[in-house]
Amino acid sequence: MFRIFRLFDRAVVGLGFLVSLCLVGLLGFSIPASIKEIIFYFVVIVSLVFISRELVRFVMIRDKRQYFHADWFDDLIVLLMITGGGYGFFSKSGEPLHDFLTWYWGVLVILGLFSALIDRVETRVTSSKVKLRPAQVFIFSFAIPIVVGACLLKMPNSAQFDMTWVDAIFMATSAVAVTGLGVFDLNQLTLLGQIILLVLVQLGGLGIMTLTMAFTSLIAGGLGVKDRLMLGEMLSEDKLSEVKSLLFKICLFTFAIEAIGIAALYGASRSYNEPIDLILVWNSIFHGVSAFCNAGFSLAPQNLMDPQYALNVTFMVIIMVLVVLGGLGFPTLSNLQRILFSYFSRSPKYKILTTSSRMVLTATVGLLIGGALLIWGMESRVRFAEMSTLESFFNSLFLSVTARTAGFNMVPTEEISVVTLFILIFLMWIGGAPMSTTGGIKVTTFFVGVLNLWSQVNGSRRLEIFGKSIRHDSVLKAYAVMMTSVGVIFLSSLAMVYLEPALNPMDILFEVVSAFSTVGLSRGVTQQIQDQSKLLLVMLMFVGRVGAITFLTAFVAPRDPERYKLLEDDVIIQ
Repeated sequence: MFRIFRLFDRAVVGLGFLVSLCLVGLLGFSIPASIKEIIFYFVVIVSLVFISRELVRFVMIRDKRQYFHADWFDDLIVLLMITGGGYGFFSKSGEPLHDFLTWYWGVLVILGLFSALIDRVETRVTSSKVKLRPAQVFIFSFAIPIVVGACLLKMPNSAQFDMTWVDAIFMATSAVAVTGLGVFDLNQLTLLGQIILLVLVQLGGLGIMTLTMAFTSLIAGGLGVKDRLMLGEMLSEDKLSEVKSLLFKICLFTFAIEAIGIAALYGASRSYNEPIDLILVWNSIFHGVSAFCNAGFSLAPQNLMDPQYALNVTFMVIIMVLVVLGGLGFPTLSNLQRILFSYFSRSPKYKILTTSSRMVLTATVGLLIGGALLIWGMESRVRFAEMSTLESFFNSLFLSVTARTAGFNMVPTEEISVVTLFILIFLMWIGGAPMSTTGGIKVTTFFVGVLNLWSQVNGSRRLEIFGKSIRHDSVLKAYAVMMTSVGVIFLSSLAMVYLEPALNPMDILFEVVSAFSTVGLSRGVTQQIQDQSKLLLVMLMFVGRVGAITFLTAFVAPRDPERYKLLEDDVIIQ
């Protein structure tokens, strides 16, 4: 019986991969009608194999109730497959029907493939000889979508021009790293290419591991201890019992906020008397997801400097709100949600902000307002001189918001003064909150670094904030993150100045910080550089998204804890 199960599982996995390749071919390439017909019958055969697999399982397993409880997802796929077959039987045959059923059954086969892969992984995970650390899994979870996304963007039907492999890798990395730097305007992509890019942005902002584990938990009914330990370390959650809840909260917050933002953007883009405009719907979806994920991609050639966006104050305010919410981080959003719900339930249990949430909110408000005032003070008599006071401050506030890893811009960055550029570089370097869709060293890291500096100045022996003492390990990690980021930015800027001697070093520094902090702001450098520099920025965006410390940890084996102590000595520090 088990041999039959294994035979069917292998057949479903192997044939499912072939069906996936067939659908990709239909989507991205121009295929003759005769080949389409062959693909249709192949998809039908694979669907029959999947249905046969479930029938054999149903017949061979004695406990039918347990079967329906454990394999409900596969049973649903079989039911949908049979429904599609019934529809095809009673409908008139022809090429349109075959095209529809090819995609209908093909997508169901891919879902069945994913379910089969989950079963195989769950059964082999404990006996596997390959032991990946959480940092390595985290890196692979971003590297795989980049490779797949680059291949999809390279398809002929994805762009209106012949895209090079370097440009495809660059755009895929920029999307998954939610950076927003682009080597060409997005209007040069077809609708298919834009959809692929947006899916990569969503995967990068939410995290493919989060989506995969949430789907696994939904299908399998729960997560194993090993999965919980890995996710707990990746999501910075100590309680294993809270990992599953946090997982679904991340997905819920993401899709709920994006849905509300998309509806609000669409409402701000049209008049109430106008009929539904599908182009505006797509623009709202793209900008809503891009804003919450802090990607900074826009379908307009001039980004949000395009008059249809720049002159729409409501639209720009919604973009800023989505950017800020995406930058707060899921732990802070969860903390705020618990406090809000506790007021309705009259429970005092969650009516307190955690220390991390207080630091995030305080630093976010301080950096946004402080950055806006500094930019306004520098540019009100220069770039914003012809604007009214309200308009100039609004532009300054938007630039302060978007500099913290969003990448949208209402004014050309090339026209901003050098002093303001340094302000933007500082804001980009700090970034947003931990476990958010933003990059940078994170506001908590900067907060801890400033507190430690102040404690050294006033002679305090411990770091205190909001009535709590910060652990020494957090201080060491904060300084490690800060020093690593400065080192990466310095060396990368040096390398890029060598590779691009014709460009302004200030523009190069701005581009490097923007790439490493996954911001997406540029002074026109991205579309001028050579392939070597593009690959350097690709590496910077990738390392900036996964985190420099996490990236290094993946390649260094952890040391066993020391079972001894050494004599302490003083080192002269001035």
